[in-house]
Amino acid sequence: MHRRRDVRALFLHRAGISGGVVYCKASFAGWLILMIFISPFLQLLATTFAAYLTVTRRLRIKAKQG
Repeated sequence: MHRRRDVRALFLHRAGISGGVVYCKASFAGWLILMIFISPFLQLLATTFAAYLTVTRRLRIKAKQG
C-alpha cells in the first residue's frame, strides 16, 4: 500500500499537483471553501474596483473637456 501511494504522490508532484490537496480531507474542505466562497468574492471585488476606476477616469476626462 505504501509503495502505491508513494508512486501516486511522485506522479502528482511531477504533474504539479500538491499531494496535500489529494490526501488530506481538511485541505480538500479548505479548497472547496476557497473555490465556492472566496474566489467569487474576489472576482466581484476586482470587477467593482475596475468599474470604479473606469467611472472616475471618464468623469475626469469629461471635467477637463468642459
